Amino acid sequence: MNREDLAQRLRAAFLEDLEEQLRTVEVELLKLEQSPGDEPALKALFRAFHTLKGGAQAAGVTEIESATHVLESLLSEVREGSKTLGAGQFRLLFAVSDALRDAGTLVRDGATLEGSALDRLSGALAQGELALSEPEAAAAAPEAETVDSDASVRVQADKLDALASSVGQLLMIRAGNAARAQGLEALHEEWATWARQINRSMREFGATYEHLGGPPALVHRLEALEDRLKE
Repeated sequence: MNREDLAQRLRAAFLEDLEEQLRTVEVELLKLEQSPGDEPALKALFRAFHTLKGGAQAAGVTEIESATHVLESLLSEVREGSKTLGAGQFRLLFAVSDALRDAGTLVRDGATLEGSALDRLSGALAQGELALSEPEAAAAAPEAETVDSDASVRVQADKLDALASSVGQLLMIRAGNAARAQGLEALHEEWATWARQINRSMREFGATYEHLGGPPALVHRLEALEDRLKE
């Protein structure tokens, strides 16, 4: 076997492992977000990024190796107690998880990672956290003189209704997993993706309600939806 054949095999093996490790990352991230003190989830997340770093190094994908090394170091500091995971760190972890899946597709197609989602996160990786985007920051911190709080709360209530509907669909998908053995892995991935997206929406709603002083009833509805996702 020549060096080129070996490199292709190493890259193929890495890309296969990448998908498996990212499924672990998504599941453990959701656990850790709900319970930041979950040591088993933190350990599993650290191990997944450590494995990806080694695989990327062997396959010669330096961009993925560098990104996973940063996250491995971040999680190591958290495990040692010298750092805690805040909102900015969770945003970074979720964003890099998505970017790594996109990077895997590009590598499989033989495309460069320059200008990719992972490449665009290089600044945030250097900082160790991901700041709110401008639209998110505007939603989280509206100017008092220009915001109609009642109208904004009504709009958020409408969005919350849509979110409740999404949660219902999500629970139906999860219930279907028990009845259908075939395709379980694909359904599990779909469940993890839906759950991650809905959890992000809940975080955004929570930030908005906090600034708008939303009525307790809506806050209780949001908490109830979070509880349903934990079932």
